[in-house]
Order: sequence, then C-alpha cells, then structure tokens
Amino acid sequence: MKNLKSILQELLTETESDAVILANSDGLPLEAINTTDDNRVAALTASLQSMTDRFIENFDRGKSDQVIIEAKNSYVVIKRVNDNLQLMLLSGENSKLGLLLLYIDNAINRINKVFV
Repeated sequence: MKNLKSILQELLTETESDAVILANSDGLPLEAINTTDDNRVAALTASLQSMTDRFIENFDRGKSDQVIIEAKNSYVVIKRVNDNLQLMLLSGENSKLGLLLLYIDNAINRINKVFV
C-alpha cells in the first residue's frame, strides 16, 4: 500500500503540476509537496471548501464536491476526499482540466484506501 506522500508525488508527476496538499476540514495539513507555507495553504483550502459548502447548501444541493479556480494558464482544484479531507492541486501551465480531474479522482481513490 502506498503512503500518502508517494500518492501525492505521483499525482504531481502525472499532471505536471506545481503543488499539492492534503488538508483536513480543520485546516491542518496531512501531507504537502511544493507549498511555501503548508499551514496557511491547508487553512485556505479548508476555508474555500467550507465557504463553497455553505453557498451550495443555500440552494439545498448538499455539499460541494470540488472547487475550481481558473487562473492565467493554470487551475487551482480543491476536491473533497471524504467528509474530513480535501485535496488541493495547483496545476502547471496550460494544463487540461479534464485530465487533471481524472488524475485527481484516481489519487483520491488511492488516498481513501490508505484510510480504510
């Protein structure tokens, strides 16, 4: 069974992305690669996921599964791993969103197996 760090490193390599972090809903980092301030990035990741959840709940749609922010030539994707974890990926330049989401979903499946 692969550990969390190797799963995240593989995701970075597969997607040619710049940074990735796995954070809990309290905003604490579990694992991070290439983030300048793990605690701050984890807190921002959890905050964005929480704000999006509250926004979606106003429309009686449950919780959000993902947050996608499009920046110049890249994306920030925050995707729910389970009820307590979120994964944030900062893509490399000129990434294809569909492929990013596919690789992220595969990584999330492997991460969830670690916690079973």
